[in-house]
Amino acid sequence: MAELGGTYETSFEMPGSASAVLAHFSSLDHVEACTERLQVMTRQDAQTAHFLLEPQNSAGFGMQPSYTVAWSQKDDTVSWTTLEGNLTNEGAARVEVLTEDRVRVYWSQRIAFDLPLSAFLVRTMEPMVSRMVQPSLERYVTALRARFEP
Repeated sequence: MAELGGTYETSFEMPGSASAVLAHFSSLDHVEACTERLQVMTRQDAQTAHFLLEPQNSAGFGMQPSYTVAWSQKDDTVSWTTLEGNLTNEGAARVEVLTEDRVRVYWSQRIAFDLPLSAFLVRTMEPMVSRMVQPSLERYVTALRARFEP
């Protein structure tokens, strides 16, 4: 099995305190509302959830993404990582305080599908899949930002 996916990195300013912005980005309610193609999200605890997405065709292989992600917060950063599953979703949102009620967010996220591909196919398809993944991640971040209420 080989991982095939992409990364999205951006930074942006937001109104609100650092603690409010970090709490927002780690809220499972917001994550659930903004996850595209979600069939069901099952909370395992306050910081861990299992996701089952709609079946999809990725790189010519049919699959149904099923994965468990855990969120954690340390200092000025919320991070998340996949604990198990056939899709990797990992990243971090770090905040920099600009003023008492405004922050800059540095966002980095990577998703990758676990597919039965040869190394040659991975090298060949990686740029195409990466270009497909980035707009999806951008829509996710945009949707999360839109739900924020300072």
